Amino acid sequence: MAETILFSLFVLAVSAYEVPRLLRKRHVKEAVFISFLLLAGFILGIVTTKLIKVPSPLIVLRYIYQPLSIWFFRK
Repeated sequence: MAETILFSLFVLAVSAYEVPRLLRKRHVKEAVFISFLLLAGFILGIVTTKLIKVPSPLIVLRYIYQPLSIWFFRK
């Protein structure tokens, strides 16, 4: 539980520093992108601290590219 709280405080501190600074410079796209990356990293960080098993993204890539590979490289 302490890891989750510390990680949340760290993400909150980084976002409180970066996002307003980017918005003051009128870098809205960059602020949105940084916020998205922070949110994705926060979710993955919480998942890893809770030791939740996440399936590999290679399964999805194999599901997408295997039929294409068969179609391109058939003899």
